[in-house]
Amino acid sequence: MKIDVFKIEMSAPDDVRELKKLIDAGEVDPGEIIAVLGKTEGNGCVNDFTRALSTVSFRS
Repeated sequence: MKIDVFKIEMSAPDDVRELKKLIDAGEVDPGEIIAVLGKTEGNGCVNDFTRALSTVSFRS
């Protein structure tokens, strides 16, 4: 099984433009995404609402 890892820039937790570019270019099939890991600026992911915002953004 081939697995690719992509590192993309985000200007905000809901910024999925770079992922969309990869999908539009045919480099990523959204049906085959198995994980999305991210880190935003802030308080170290403790009581951080941006995780939920990012999750919703990537799912949509």
